[in-house]
Amino acid sequence: MTNHGIRFGILCGVVSIVLVYIAYFINPEYIYSYILTMLAHPIFHVVCMVLAVKATRSDLGGYATFKDLIKPAFTVAILTNLIYYLGYYVLYNFVDPSLPELEKQIAIEAMDSMAEMFSLPDDAMDQMEEEIDKLEAMDNTYTIAKAMWSYLLSVIWGFVPAAIVSAIFKKTRPLSVYDETVNEAS
Repeated sequence: MTNHGIRFGILCGVVSIVLVYIAYFINPEYIYSYILTMLAHPIFHVVCMVLAVKATRSDLGGYATFKDLIKPAFTVAILTNLIYYLGYYVLYNFVDPSLPELEKQIAIEAMDSMAEMFSLPDDAMDQMEEEIDKLEAMDNTYTIAKAMWSYLLSVIWGFVPAAIVSAIFKKTRPLSVYDETVNEAS
């Protein structure tokens, strides 16, 4: 039986990081967009899990337990995130080492625009300015340790959609009259 988790995990990881690089080469600010980071990547991730689980269930004759399906679904999470965070590490450290500063600047601009949008009182504005000062002073370098930590957290959180997808797509084989007769004879 083919391990569909490996196949779809590699596919999902490569496509995800290629989309990040395409967004980066169009405009580096795009890699911090809500649509790419909060919608496209997670949705595509779940779609790849679903494809791996459905292919696995098909290989098993249309029936599969949760245990049969969690392995390929979680394998998709493991491989997708491995490729994704390795690609990010290369982007931040070799392709464009100035990205951490851009990320910091975008975060500061977002905080400023939120403050203006909500017309915060003076004490809240002072507190926000302190937070912005802390953010400006922070070292935002994307080290291998940060990449590994991000990967570890993503794998832990990747178990949640893997478990949900596996639970949704499990399908137990119905007992037939023959199965009941065999069980009674035992």
